[in-house]
Amino acid sequence: MCAAIAAARNGAHTALIQNRSMVGGNASSEIRMHVVGANCHNSKPNMMETGILLELLLENKHRNPYHTFSVWDTIMWEKVRWQEGLDLYLNTCLETAETEDGIIRSICCFQNSTETRFTFTGDIFIDATGHGTLGVLAGATTRVGSEGRAEFNEPNAPETPNTDTLGNSLMFQAVDRGEPVEFIRPEWAYRFSEEDLKYRSHVESVRSISDGGKPTEYEDGASNKLPEFYNLDSGYWWIELGGQYDDIIAQGEEIRDELARCVYGVWDHIKNVSDHGAQNYDLSWVGFIPGFRESRRLEGQYILTENDVRANRVFEDAVAYGGWPMDDHVRGGIMDFDKNPSRCFNFEGCYSIPYRCYISKDIGNLMMAGRDISTSKMAYGSIRVMGTCAVGGQAAGTAAAMAIRYGIQPPKV
Repeated sequence: MCAAIAAARNGAHTALIQNRSMVGGNASSEIRMHVVGANCHNSKPNMMETGILLELLLENKHRNPYHTFSVWDTIMWEKVRWQEGLDLYLNTCLETAETEDGIIRSICCFQNSTETRFTFTGDIFIDATGHGTLGVLAGATTRVGSEGRAEFNEPNAPETPNTDTLGNSLMFQAVDRGEPVEFIRPEWAYRFSEEDLKYRSHVESVRSISDGGKPTEYEDGASNKLPEFYNLDSGYWWIELGGQYDDIIAQGEEIRDELARCVYGVWDHIKNVSDHGAQNYDLSWVGFIPGFRESRRLEGQYILTENDVRANRVFEDAVAYGGWPMDDHVRGGIMDFDKNPSRCFNFEGCYSIPYRCYISKDIGNLMMAGRDISTSKMAYGSIRVMGTCAVGGQAAGTAAAMAIRYGIQPPKV
């Protein structure tokens, strides 16, 4: 979304093709993940993302004080819908890409709400699918999972490569009804004991995650420790599955069904197993579309690594920045009962992301934005959050418009 708005504002006639019925991705009402970024839940208070993302957040704060998600959807939608030079195609899925001599000539998409097939031609295409779908269809090089430690000399990468990914999550929301509310567990939901969830906070609490992922006592104002906030009325990020599956995209429906069993099982535990202070709480919304954290990454002209992130490296072609910890989750998600759900590698300060990470190394007119840009798995744990994706997307869209204006390919900008 930020890439499309930026491209249009800089004079490029732009189409935003979105396979859902709303824009916003993981931040939309379908999934309901809050936007995080470089300030790390305010543990890095002098860092924040500005630009188009901040425009959206400030407008939402002004018009939507109670953060009703459907109003937030509308604020994001109107920013796209009435942007001059930008055409929005909702409910439209990418099907094929036609390439010639390493250049994308056209793509074919199907809009299921109107039963209409569209062919789009363009000078530049930006893959912001999250899955690198356009890149795959065009023949671009992709990566899945972790590199071995030796490839980039990353100290916290695994010794040998693997195809594990961060998992998907289903979110929920609950409301205090002011009187006791019974919860009846569906027969198909899992059961979780207190022992099963001993490493997963599920009561009102605040804790910190120190370097390496071990939970510590929360210290207000402490740096280099990511504070985590747990509430009975929303959550939880650790209700996660898919990291160890063979193909997190192809098996997405199966993963969704298993996540639903977990969400209702966790809520049954909160309501019916020991006292969690939730007697008056009632489920008001349960997601049915999982939020993806990771799938494929497209290789660009540079691959950002853990060493770049830890060194707060400033590149000559820096166009974006990040500060979120390198957040590597356990492969089994919620079912890895005997492990902390995340290895969270914190670092002081922030780092830059070079323009080369947003340009395909294979396809001359393909750019990337969002979570499928060119990084190692370790660096990916930091760049994947929506604040960082937004500023990078704005940079990519701006560069695409410049390339069109001057009649050059993206690497020449």
